[in-house]
Order: sequence, then C-alpha cells, then structure tokens
Amino acid sequence: MFGGPPTQLYSQKIRFAWQESDSWHSEAVYQQAATGFYGLSMATDENGPIVAFPGGNPGAQICDGGDMMVARRNGPGSWNLQIAVADSDDALAGDDCPVSQSACDTGDVVGWWPSVAVAPNGIIGLTYRDIHTAASGYDADTADLEFAYSTGSDYYNDWIDPGTGGGLSSRLVFDDENEPVVVAYNPTLRTISLTRRWTDDFIGHPVCWDDDD
Repeated sequence: MFGGPPTQLYSQKIRFAWQESDSWHSEAVYQQAATGFYGLSMATDENGPIVAFPGGNPGAQICDGGDMMVARRNGPGSWNLQIAVADSDDALAGDDCPVSQSACDTGDVVGWWPSVAVAPNGIIGLTYRDIHTAASGYDADTADLEFAYSTGSDYYNDWIDPGTGGGLSSRLVFDDENEPVVVAYNPTLRTISLTRRWTDDFIGHPVCWDDDD
C-alpha cells in the first residue's frame, strides 16, 4: 500500500479589487484547487493590471498547479490567462547547474513566490522559485531563482541562481537602464542577496547572511 491519508485541497481564489469614488469593487481573476498558497504579485502598465501566480497544470508529483501564470485584464470581468513558464528546463542551466544529475533542469513545478514588474521600456519581467518536482527536501534545497520576460506575447527564460535553494520571497524591479534587479531569500544558505543583470549575466551579492545581520 502506497501513500498516506488524502491531501486536503482548498479552493484558491484570486480576486482583483479597485476603487471608484468612495466605493470598492472586486472581480474574480482565477480559481483552482490547491493544498496551500505559494505567492502572488501584481504590477500595472498602460494596459492595466498584471497578476502573476502559480497555477495551471498540476505538477506530476503534487496536487498544486505547477506553472508560472500571468493574468492580464481585458476589461471588466474579463482576464486573459497565459502560462509564462511550464517546466524547470524552460530556464536551461545545463553545465552551469552546481548540483549533480542535472537537478536544475528536472521537474515541472515553477512559479512559486513570484514577483512581476514592468520596465521603463514596457518589458514585463517575472522572478520566481523553480522547485523542480516539489516532492522532497532535496527539491527545496536545490531550488532555482529564475527570471522570465516578455516583449510581446511570448516569454523568454533565464536562470539567476540555479541549484542553491534560492528564490523565496523574491522582489523584482527594473532600473533606468531597463535591467532587472532582484532581492531574494535563500533558506538553504540563509542569505538575502541582491542581484542585477549585467549584459547577459546575473551577478549577485549577499546583503545578509546570518541571524545577527
């Protein structure tokens, strides 16, 4: 006999609220069964709100949605949903993966703890935690901090910090040169790092690394 007791599923509902005069209004963005909450982020551009969250197709070894989802508002009560990232190898680390057996590129649970931001030139950027299969402590210890961006309809992916367990509670902004700047917590190394993209490479520096800082 395999497994244990059934996993409790909850109805995860994402709603968008806005104010008009003295009244607040809200509407549904997305709803899916889930075992827990793994982050949500919102930004705006000239076309309206952009919401990033994990959802979509369940991971192969978990009940929760494993995709990095992006929702854009078409108008009142209407949202366009897009899968920005689906698998761990969308941001291919290859030989740059610091752990064995290509662990950085294995799995289908991405999009946890996302952050979305809009650059001055209109590029939409996302940072998120790629936790591979999310089925073991090893997946968490070797999780990746990754980056995706879109200049139109498609998203392009890159890794920031692969295989070290990072990507928790990331926050993304763009500087005045349209380059991404990211702050994220790595619970495996117990560090908070600040990372910026220089040309094609992300270069990071720890800014806090123990309980006394």
